[in-house]
Amino acid sequence: MRNQHTLASVALGLVAAIVYLLTRVPGLYYTDTGELAAACATLGIAHPTGYPLFTLIGHAWTLLPWASAITGLTIMNALVVAAGVTMLCLAAADMLRLAGFAQGRPTTFAAVAAVGLFAFGGIAWDSATAFEVYGLNILLLASTLFCTLRSSVDTTRARQWSVLAGIHAGLMLTNHVSSVFLMPGLLLLWIMTWPTPAERKTWKAVATVVIPAVAALALYAYLPLRSGQHPPIDWGGTHASWHHFWYHVRGTQFGVWLFSDADAAKRNLGIVGQATADMTLYVGLALFGAGLSVGLGKARRIGLGLLVIAMGNLGISLGYAIPDIESYFLPTLMVVSLFMAIGLRRLLDAQRLQQLAPAVLALPLISIGLGWTDHDRSTHRGVESYTRWVMDNAEPNAVIISHQWDYFCSAFWYLQTVEGERPDITLVDKELLRRTWYLPYLQRRYPTTMSGVKGAADAFLPWLERFETEGEAFTQDRRAVRTIQERFVGVLNAVLAANDGRPLYVTPELLSEEAGFAAGYVAVPVGPLIRLQRSTAPVQGTNMQQLSTLAESLRGRTERLDIGMREMTSAGIAQSAIYALQGRNDTTTFRALRQKARLVDPRGRNTMYLDGILP
Repeated sequence: MRNQHTLASVALGLVAAIVYLLTRVPGLYYTDTGELAAACATLGIAHPTGYPLFTLIGHAWTLLPWASAITGLTIMNALVVAAGVTMLCLAAADMLRLAGFAQGRPTTFAAVAAVGLFAFGGIAWDSATAFEVYGLNILLLASTLFCTLRSSVDTTRARQWSVLAGIHAGLMLTNHVSSVFLMPGLLLLWIMTWPTPAERKTWKAVATVVIPAVAALALYAYLPLRSGQHPPIDWGGTHASWHHFWYHVRGTQFGVWLFSDADAAKRNLGIVGQATADMTLYVGLALFGAGLSVGLGKARRIGLGLLVIAMGNLGISLGYAIPDIESYFLPTLMVVSLFMAIGLRRLLDAQRLQQLAPAVLALPLISIGLGWTDHDRSTHRGVESYTRWVMDNAEPNAVIISHQWDYFCSAFWYLQTVEGERPDITLVDKELLRRTWYLPYLQRRYPTTMSGVKGAADAFLPWLERFETEGEAFTQDRRAVRTIQERFVGVLNAVLAANDGRPLYVTPELLSEEAGFAAGYVAVPVGPLIRLQRSTAPVQGTNMQQLSTLAESLRGRTERLDIGMREMTSAGIAQSAIYALQGRNDTTTFRALRQKARLVDPRGRNTMYLDGILP
C-alpha cells in the first residue's frame, strides 16, 4: 500500500510539473523576480532577509546550459513547487495513518485529491510560474512535515527522521525567516504524534530536532562572507558590521509594514478566506470543516499541531500591510489541504461511498480547467518589454532615477548585471537611497557617476545611520526628520548636478514625490521616461518598438500589477503625444499614437484623454 501511495504522489507531482512548466512566465516578472535572479546568477546578496539557501541553489542551477539564467530559474522554480506537492502528498498519507485511518485506495485518493486542490489553487500555482522564494518554502515545509510525521510512523528509525525534520526546518529558516512562526506548531506536531508524547518532551529528545535546525542556520554566514567580496548584487552590505548583518537578516526595513495598519488584518483575513474558498472550489470547505472536527476530536494529536502551524503563519501574516501578501498564506493553505484530506477520508469511510473513491480525483482536474486561463503566464513578456521600452528611450550614457521597483528597476538589475545589456546606463533607485548600504554600493558600481556626489553623501549618511539605529525615536524628532529629508533631496540633486552633461531621466512618479527635487530643470516626456533638461527644445523622439509585445502580454489580464503597468504605459504614450504636438495640428501623428495607446489600454483614462484632444 505504501508503494501505491508513493507512486500516486509522484504522479501528482509530475502532473503539477507539466502544468507549471506549460504556464510559467517565459522570463522576467514583476517585483523581486529580476533582482532575485540576478543575485542567484552572480552569487550575490538578495534583499532582506538574504535567502542564502535559495541563492546558493539558484546559482548552482544557473551553471547548467540554459538559454538564459532567468529561463533556467523559472524552470527550477516550477520543478521545486512540483516536488513540494509530491512531498505534501506523501506527508498526507502518514498523517491519515496516524489519525487512525486504514491504508488503502481511499486513503490514497483522499490525499491526492486534497493536495491536488492545493497544487492547482491560485496562490500555489502562481508561486510555481514566476521565480520567487516562496516555491522553495513549499518544498521545505512539505519535507519538514513529511519527516516529522514519518518519525512517528517509522518508529524503528525515529531518530533519523527526527534529525531530518530538524535539518529541513532549519533550512526553511534560511530561505524565509518568517518560517520561525511555524516552528512551535511543527515541534508540537512532532511531540504529539509520537505514541507516548511524554517521551519526546525530554530535553534529550527535543535536542534531536532542535540541534540540527540550529546547525542549518550556519548558512547565514554566506551573507557577510560573500558581501565582503562586493558582488554585483550586494544588498545590505552585510559584511560592514554586526548591525548591518542583523538589520538585513531580521528584515528590519520591512517592519514598518508590520502591525502598522489597523485595517490590514481585516483585509488580509478576507484575502486568505477568499483564497481558501477558491482553492477548495467552495465544496471543499465542507470537507475542511469535517477534517477540522476530526482533527480536534479523536485525531487531536494531529489536529492541534497543524492548527498551531496555521495560527503561527496567520499571526505574522495577517498584520503585514503589503500589497503582495497572498504568498505569505501558503503554509496556512497547506494545512487546510491536510485537513481536507482528513475530511475527505472520513467521508469515504461510508460504505456506500467507498466505490466512488476514484471520483474525488476529478476535483483537482476541475481546478486545473477552471484556473488555466487566469494562471497561464506563458505569454507574459510584459515586464521585460516595459523594461526594454525604458532602455530604448534612454540615450547612451544615461542616468535614470526611478521608484519603479515592481516594473522596471528589479528587471533592469538582471538585464544589466547578468545579460550585460546597457552597461552605459546608471540606475539610481530613489527609495533604496534611504538605506545606508546603497550609497556605498552605488559608489563602487558607478564610480564615474557618483564621483561628484561625495559631499552630499557624506552629509546624508550620518543621519541615515541614526535613522536605522534609532528607529521610531528618530521619526518622533521633527528636526531630525526635516534635516534627513533635506539631505536626502540634496543627494538626489547632487546626482543631477554632477552629471549635468549626460542625458538625465526620471520616471514620472518622481516629479511629485520629493519637494525641491530637480528645480531648474524642464521635464520633457519621452515614452515611459521624463527627460530633465535645461530648455524646452525637444532633443529626442519617442521609441515605441516594444509596445506591441507589451500590449499582447497585458491583454485580458486583471491582476493589480498588470493594471498598473497598463496605466503607466498608456500614460507614457499620452504624455509623449501631447508634448509632440507643440501647438501643431499633426492629426496623422496623433492618431498613430492614439492607436498605440488603445492597443495597450483600450478603455483607460489616458486613452480617453487622448480621444478628447484629438480631432
